[in-house]
Amino acid sequence: MPQLDQFCFFNQYFWLVLHFFVFYILIFKTFLPKISQILKVREIKMEIQSDNRLFEVEKATLDLQAKNTFFICSKIKELESLHINLLRKTSLWTTESIKDFDQQVFKQIHHAYIQGIGKLSLSQNLTLNLLGIILPPVNKFTKSHFQKRDKVFTKSLLKLLKV
Repeated sequence: MPQLDQFCFFNQYFWLVLHFFVFYILIFKTFLPKISQILKVREIKMEIQSDNRLFEVEKATLDLQAKNTFFICSKIKELESLHINLLRKTSLWTTESIKDFDQQVFKQIHHAYIQGIGKLSLSQNLTLNLLGIILPPVNKFTKSHFQKRDKVFTKSLLKLLKV
């Protein structure tokens, strides 16, 4: 059909419309339902695959979270034991350091304090003995009481001086 002829215009137009309608019906009734069915099946398969992938991703995520949780818990336990050991070592070190410091620094002060107490108590004792000699005896305190007190006092003083 090179061009429309004026004498057979209707005839050409008729066959053109007929061919288009036949092809339209053929495509509409046979090919399009098959293509739409194929597209629906493909869409369903894609949804199933995406659901499977989503499930696999969720499963992998849960596995990874479980591994991470286990790893974190084990590291927390290790850190806790290290912390406890460090606290023990620190407490031992501080007690040893305090003892060493006390022995080095306060040893002389401690001896000077004990000597001062000894001198004070000795001077008080001598004063009491002298007062006992100078003053007349009282019924409540006799020489035996002073002697017992002196013995107890000297024993305790010697114990303190040995420390």
